[in-house]
Amino acid sequence: MIWEFDSADYEASQIAWDTRNDYCENLVPFAQERDWAAYFDGNDTTGDPGVIVIDLGNTENTYYRENFAAWYQDALDDTEKYMK
Repeated sequence: MIWEFDSADYEASQIAWDTRNDYCENLVPFAQERDWAAYFDGNDTTGDPGVIVIDLGNTENTYYRENFAAWYQDALDDTEKYMK
């Protein structure tokens, strides 16, 4: 998979954590793919939170997926396209 799940050991994860407040106060970063970072919507209390994906190079460039499963399917599709 071209997306990498965040780890406290990675500098990029720290950058994603630090920039979360530029977009919204309650984002929880969990994955990155180059300049893109995926965040759970920390304001979502449904138990199946939405996912906000932000281009860290241009935070106005974002998209939303209704939950992790939808985001994960997109991530798999992106990986398949990239690997061709």
